[in-house]
Amino acid sequence: MDTANREVDFKFKDPLSVELVSSEYEIFLRAPIGRAWEKIIDGMDNWWPHRFKPGSIVVIEPRVMGRWEERFDDKGNGALYGMVTYCDPPNAFAAVGQWGMFGAINSGGLWKLTEQDGGTLLRTRGEMMGHITQQMLDGRTEGSVGLLKSLRHWVEDDLDWRKLEEMNK
Repeated sequence: MDTANREVDFKFKDPLSVELVSSEYEIFLRAPIGRAWEKIIDGMDNWWPHRFKPGSIVVIEPRVMGRWEERFDDKGNGALYGMVTYCDPPNAFAAVGQWGMFGAINSGGLWKLTEQDGGTLLRTRGEMMGHITQQMLDGRTEGSVGLLKSLRHWVEDDLDWRKLEEMNK
């Protein structure tokens, strides 16, 4: 780079490529829809085990433009996972964001709850777009399945992810 001319040096690291990945998950929760919604939203820190920092808390603000975030402290430090774009309690919510995947990646998803057989059927549908490696895709798939299992234990058994971790040692 010619620093005397103060030019901006710009190079593409790799040829430009964009991937689009769609995913759908479904899980039955033995709880009425109102209780399932409450446990998902108000109890997020109890079933969402993924953390950038130990001791942080994960919250979702259930309103349009609400944040889905990990709070490292009470000073505003943390990680923004996503932003709520649709909120219809107790039926559905949608959010967009990077979900902790760094780089040129954007993701969006819809969480839909439906009353069924005395419980709640939760269906999630998401799309992820950007430079997505196989390792990222594998991690997201494994992570999503783990999240839903953790959610089921929280909704049905009042077992948070910390207790589950201790029980599985």
